[in-house]
Amino acid sequence: MKKYFTRFMAVVCCLVCSLTANAQYSKVFEQYPRTNYATDAVNWKLSEIAAALDTDAATLASELANINTDLFYMEGTENLAYNEGANGYYLDLEAKKCDWGDENSRWFVSPRWSEEDDTFGFVCGQHSDRLKGGEETGIVTLVLALNDKKVTFAISLKIKSLNIPETTNALSELNIIQKLSAEMHQYARSSDYSEADTIDFKGIAEELGTNPETFSVGISKIVFATTLDADNPEEVKGDLLTNVPTYGSTGWWFDTSQDTPLYSTFVAKENGVFSVDGFALDPETEELIFNVGQKGGALPIDGSDYDLGVINEVSTPIYFVFDGKAVELTVKLIIDEREKVPFSEMTEVGSEDINLSQYPTSDYTAISFTVDLDSIAGLLEVDATEITLWAPLAADEITDESSAGNQGFWFNMDGYRASWGSGCGIFVENPTSGDYSRFNVGQYPNAYEGGETGIATLYFVAGSKYYTVHVNMSILIKEGPIAEFQSVATRAVNIQIIPSGSYDVEMTYTIDANDFELIGTTSPTLYGRKNPSDGSEWTDGYTDTYTCTPYPGFWMSKEGYPRGWNTSADDYSPWGVTFADDLFTFYQMPNRNQVGDEFNAVLYLVNVTTGKMITYNFTVKFVSSITPQAEVVAQKSLTLPVKNDSETSTPLDVADVLEKIGFTEATQIFAVPTLSALTADGNMSDPANAAGGVWITSEGVLDSDPDGNNAAIGLLFSSNGEKEIIATVYDMVGGWDADTKIVSKFGFQNDSKLYIFNVTFISEDVYTGIRETKTANTDATLYDLSGRRVKKAQQGVFIQGGKKLVVK
Repeated sequence: MKKYFTRFMAVVCCLVCSLTANAQYSKVFEQYPRTNYATDAVNWKLSEIAAALDTDAATLASELANINTDLFYMEGTENLAYNEGANGYYLDLEAKKCDWGDENSRWFVSPRWSEEDDTFGFVCGQHSDRLKGGEETGIVTLVLALNDKKVTFAISLKIKSLNIPETTNALSELNIIQKLSAEMHQYARSSDYSEADTIDFKGIAEELGTNPETFSVGISKIVFATTLDADNPEEVKGDLLTNVPTYGSTGWWFDTSQDTPLYSTFVAKENGVFSVDGFALDPETEELIFNVGQKGGALPIDGSDYDLGVINEVSTPIYFVFDGKAVELTVKLIIDEREKVPFSEMTEVGSEDINLSQYPTSDYTAISFTVDLDSIAGLLEVDATEITLWAPLAADEITDESSAGNQGFWFNMDGYRASWGSGCGIFVENPTSGDYSRFNVGQYPNAYEGGETGIATLYFVAGSKYYTVHVNMSILIKEGPIAEFQSVATRAVNIQIIPSGSYDVEMTYTIDANDFELIGTTSPTLYGRKNPSDGSEWTDGYTDTYTCTPYPGFWMSKEGYPRGWNTSADDYSPWGVTFADDLFTFYQMPNRNQVGDEFNAVLYLVNVTTGKMITYNFTVKFVSSITPQAEVVAQKSLTLPVKNDSETSTPLDVADVLEKIGFTEATQIFAVPTLSALTADGNMSDPANAAGGVWITSEGVLDSDPDGNNAAIGLLFSSNGEKEIIATVYDMVGGWDADTKIVSKFGFQNDSKLYIFNVTFISEDVYTGIRETKTANTDATLYDLSGRRVKKAQQGVFIQGGKKLVVK
């Protein structure tokens, strides 16, 4: 019997000088100047391009999955390396390669393709805020080369002028063609606070003499606010408009005159009372979008000195000006009086305790927890969106005035809401604004030495009812691990990421609930491997200094060690990972990774009380498109006998296997590569011929030696009927007795469906004794051979009532 192994090797050799240009495509992108990195796209048929390269679409797509500068490159430059995302180029106005950070960089172009949609094309965009209108770039020639042939693509960019005419900024000289109004209601806030609003602007662009696209792109040149007349500073209203912003790129802070409270003029933030900003027009729906906000603690205004009482309404006109015509939009902010029920008169509908632990920190490192918001909403008898978040301000008083991010709170050592600064203990904040289901908890730097407990209370309020969450953060004494770390299982985590200009990759890995059972906690601590060159950490070999948010998480070095976030061209941090609940979430360093880059790392989830941990071997590959990985459709426990210095055959009923992976007969298992086995890094191997069998080491993993020289077990499969196969075990080392056992995994895979057997090899003598044991009541509590409770027993060996049991 020979051990199988699978190897894939592709070699593409071609000399550029010998290639023949078989086809040429071209595209002139036309765009207005942009203040972002939005792109436009062009597509052609992938099959048509493939035919010109003497291949088919599937083959070309396969080649593109491992794109490199032999296959796709920019013509006419010595350095073919990509410098935009995974496989594109940044360029100057002459279409010469130019890195993003170069002051001459103006635009970029990248290929995109889809075998499913039969498309190959490009996206093109601008370096933000560097093109003003009227520019035309040179032509960049991009090449696909294969089979001694090439297809060329001539791409250029034309920047359209905005054609926004110069206009007067004197209000008295403008033709006001329409007046509109928008009203925003808010409660007074002690911190800066704003909300988005929209108003229908259908037809406005045309009435002003332009079109929605021009209006949308050129809005920063079209939107104006009032200002004081420099020649008449006592004049409140004045006659001058300005489009020089004081807030963002299209917005202003406003003050209000005490004697005319409903009319405001723009000022710097430190003198502002409220703000209107973020103007944008959706050219398709023609909805105008903007934000209305207030400066913390500024509203309402005490106007008693002017016999005006409390001023709780402020407004300002905003003007949209084009070629002498204007539309006036009056934005009014109304501060509502909050109807507060005294806390002592409110009703508590439920409560829960959140118990967390953390070592003292010198930064804002945080750990996370979640609550069942839907259940809380049910108890409060409201929709989850109606819930507001409050904290204790004093013994019998609560407040919703946030003091940390996203309506979160800082708490002092006594657990009352506090403002950031000395005297603070811990903070609790929701990482996503308005989402009260997930929270981060961290410490004020150097506030604790260890042994104390940081406390916080959150009230989920709706009307006169509230639900209480008590947060207890135990600050651990940092003396090293409580127990020596012991890995009880190894898992492989294979992640594919498409390089892009975004940090987020929408890639996660869910941790099996059984892993938490193995280590005895659902709240493990995340550790990484300490860099051998870094002697600053407190525990040998491991680090818990988190660098990727939301904590706990790490940015990783190219060598696979946790490190800080670093964007430098040569020494960047290629990827990051965070942990929360039962999920690893992944990130990438934008515009740094290339298709084909591959990185490895090891992380650990540790029960710091017992020292038990799961080892996770990460392989992060950067790819042009995501290749579906095998889905584990079912798992079954299996015990196979081993006979000293001989072979033992056992029939296996594979009816469930066939059904789950899409076969009808056992012979199909042998018709195509299906057999997969556990490898040393925790992966399941690529499928191979089941008749070829596998070699398995005493550690229960696939023998990496092609001749099986390190094997303790040989496992061979043969066909024996429609729903049954024969598993034959070869003993390679001898010496099997009642205490000898090897635990491993093998499986059968069809397409992307994988059925796994968790197999235990034991002595034939022991196995025979078990087989003769009468099957007991399997409804009683069962445990597998690792001591884990089994909810539903399938075929395999189990422990029941302290005795071994076979379930067939």
